[in-house]
Amino acid sequence: MLDDVRSERAYRLAAAVISFGHAMRVSSPVLNALGRMMRAESMRRRINVGLATADRSMMVYLESVRFDPRVALRNVVAGQQVPMELTSLGRAYLAGITEQERARLFATFKRRSAGATQSLLAEVQRSIRSVKRDGYCAVSWQRGVLAVATPIVVKGLPVYALNMSTQNVQPTARLSAEMGAYLMVFAKRCNEALAGE
Repeated sequence: MLDDVRSERAYRLAAAVISFGHAMRVSSPVLNALGRMMRAESMRRRINVGLATADRSMMVYLESVRFDPRVALRNVVAGQQVPMELTSLGRAYLAGITEQERARLFATFKRRSAGATQSLLAEVQRSIRSVKRDGYCAVSWQRGVLAVATPIVVKGLPVYALNMSTQNVQPTARLSAEMGAYLMVFAKRCNEALAGE
C-alpha cells in the first residue's frame, strides 16, 4: 500500500490504493442505485449534486456530479473530504444520526479547533433544526457558493447526505427555498430507489 521514497526518507501511497477505491465504487449498491440519477438530475436542474457519508468527523464524497466543472471554484471529486460542522452535507448528516452519536461528534469539533466556538455550534444546531422542520438545511461556507443538503436514512444502510449546490451566486432565502424544494423531490426518489434495493 506504500511506496518507499528513499530520496525523501518517507513513504507515499502506492497505486494499489486506487484499486480499493475503485472496488468500493463499483460494488456499492448505493452508488449503483443513485449515480445515474444524480447525473441526470444535475443536467436537468443545471446544478451540482453530491452524495457523502461520514469518515469519523469529516464528510467524504462518494459521488460528486459537477454541472459545469469549468467554472467551479474548486474541483470536488469522489474521495474528497470536507469538514462536517461547516458544510451542508455534514449538518444534514448530523441531523440524521442519533443524539448520542451527535454528542460525540460535537465533543470532537470542540477538541479539533478553538474555532468550534459556541456561535459555530449554535449555527450547526440551527441547521439541524432546519432539517427537522423543512427536510433540508442551507449553508454557504464558501463565498459565492450555496449548498442545500438532506440526510438519506434507509434501514440497514449507513446514514448518507445528499446535496445540491451552485456557485457564483448571492445566497438568499428565496434561492435556498427554491433549491431546497428541488432537493426534497429528488431525495424522495433517491430514498425510493434505495428502499427497493
